[in-house]
Amino acid sequence: MPERNVKGFALIFAATIDILDPLAGLIPLGSADVYVPISLLFEPDPSSAAPFAVFADPFSMIGSTAFPPDNLERILVVARGILPDQIAGTVRTALVNAISSMPQTDLDQIEEGLGLLAAVLDATLPEDLDVVPDDYDVVLVPETTPTGLVSNLLLPAASGTSVRLFFLL
Repeated sequence: MPERNVKGFALIFAATIDILDPLAGLIPLGSADVYVPISLLFEPDPSSAAPFAVFADPFSMIGSTAFPPDNLERILVVARGILPDQIAGTVRTALVNAISSMPQTDLDQIEEGLGLLAAVLDATLPEDLDVVPDDYDVVLVPETTPTGLVSNLLLPAASGTSVRLFFLL
């Protein structure tokens, strides 16, 4: 979010799911790999006891017109075996719709957890550090140069991509 002073990192929820025949019910047609990025974002928060608030894209941004979620567009579903890509697209659409229409009670629970995470992280800061410096960054860098990547999009990978964590102070 270039218009905001937001820093953070992303995790990718990855799962392989069975696709069942919609008419026969329990008969599997095949499977698909599902990748859902979840970004944890830290934004300075002068109104809070903690120096920052923690948000989770897409969950914290659902329903926001000012800052809509970015990660819904980054969800990736890849059909395995003989399943056509059209089915993967249908699964992706259903997943995006399910996340976009999560009940408010579930979203409130996520926000409560993020508030607790902010408090825990605040407790780990040195006592003399009451704000997170603007020049503080955390970077995950791939250990090898990946090919075929597009900025801010996911690349399916059965074994994942190894990364190194760097703190830039």
